[in-house]
Amino acid sequence: MSGEGGLASGLAFWMGSLVALLVAGLLYDRITSYDLHDQIERGNVAVAIAFVGVLVGFGTFIRLAGEGSPCP
Repeated sequence: MSGEGGLASGLAFWMGSLVALLVAGLLYDRITSYDLHDQIERGNVAVAIAFVGVLVGFGTFIRLAGEGSPCP
């Protein structure tokens, strides 16, 4: 870890990020017109790739938000 703060603040941001990813996954499941879990169990690769893309994109957004703004 680098930057300001210690282990406690790092763990707090890590837990917050995990909760945000969980919420994003649940929200994605609710807004789709199909049962996400059922489709993945049936082997629907397109649905799985779309879901992973949403999680990776949202994770990248969380990572960039956690870095803060760069100093000029």
